Amino acid sequence: MASIMFRGFMIIAVMFVVVVAWLYWGMAGPRISELFITEGFLKLPLSLAPPIESLPTGDNVMEKAGQWGDGFGALNALFAGLAFTGALAALFMQGHAADKQNKDYHRQRFESSYFELLALLRETRREVRFRYSLPYRKANKM
Repeated sequence: MASIMFRGFMIIAVMFVVVVAWLYWGMAGPRISELFITEGFLKLPLSLAPPIESLPTGDNVMEKAGQWGDGFGALNALFAGLAFTGALAALFMQGHAADKQNKDYHRQRFESSYFELLALLRETRREVRFRYSLPYRKANKM
């Protein structure tokens, strides 16, 4: 029971880390690569991105549209992280189900052997004929 609770806690912890990392990535904006290089990971500002002002207008519409669309890459990261967490959860649940199935299989094998031996014992008891010895019959006048 404790291992199941530990597995559940681990799944929730992984999901929490994925969501926090996704939120941090989404709030850092499309400048995240240059911020990693110039300011370092711990000094990232938490600015919202992409701002509405970056919507495409004017001559370089396609360039700005691409940059604005790149801001939604964090959504892709969220879905990938959630899919990974779901795959881990499925693996943990399959492992638990396999353990349970293995225990049931061993119990069924034991019960099958036990009841076969019990039937053999009963059959053998039916075939046994007990005869009193001659001195016992004489003593009890049988």
